[in-house]
Amino acid sequence: MYIVMGVTPNVYGLFADLTGGDAHWESLGKIGSAETVTAISSSDGNTVFVGTDKGNICQLTAPYTSPCVNFVVQPQVGSINGLFEVSASSAFAATASGYVLKLAGQTWKAVGGGLPYDHPFISVDGDPNLDSVFAANTNQVFVTHDQGSTWLSASHGLPTVAQSTELHYVHEPNGIEFMYLASYGWSMFSADLTPGCVPLGGDCSVGVCCPFSFGSPTECTPSGFGTGRTCALYKPPSTCNGRPVPIGIPCKAQWHCCGEDDGWVCGLCR
Repeated sequence: MYIVMGVTPNVYGLFADLTGGDAHWESLGKIGSAETVTAISSSDGNTVFVGTDKGNICQLTAPYTSPCVNFVVQPQVGSINGLFEVSASSAFAATASGYVLKLAGQTWKAVGGGLPYDHPFISVDGDPNLDSVFAANTNQVFVTHDQGSTWLSASHGLPTVAQSTELHYVHEPNGIEFMYLASYGWSMFSADLTPGCVPLGGDCSVGVCCPFSFGSPTECTPSGFGTGRTCALYKPPSTCNGRPVPIGIPCKAQWHCCGEDDGWVCGLCR
């Protein structure tokens, strides 16, 4: 099975042969007739998690001959806006009530770890290889590297009000991995997810810092504790050879303080 989708209460899967030929849709099941599918996810095609506009989440299991089995959802929430199935026993959900839910056995429970609850969460997606999960509400993006116990901001480089509409993880054929964020009125943003990189706050003496920030890079800086070094957000220099950086010409990550014929400038060194 290549794709899963929902149409009102019905769930379908796109099947094809090993060469990609004979592509066709087959019914996998349906949810309650009074509900509408609002989110759907499957990690391997053997199990499918389905979220509804009534705040319910159920599971369909191959060979898809049984009804969609409902989970317990605590607390009760509004519409399920996004689902990300890591495996049959690990998954996350974004809800219109401002919660991110995590599957714990047969119950979906709200996670904390620094997440706000004041805006609806729109989407959730992640990179199973990096054990990283991203969640976007209408204003910000957050990331967890420990299965939802703690969350960090991943909004750097985004507008103050991002108007997020969808997160989508992509592993390209050349091995490069990206997290894309679609927005309402702000176009599309991307964050490069480097495999094996060190997350923000991690020890970068053992690897490369993860460039998780949308449009805003990270750097390896002295941690302030002995000789250790820590991954942190890049902070552009405010001076160049002791002189303030001109207003309107901020030092970007790839820029340096350079000596020029007419003095020191912040820019691309020749």
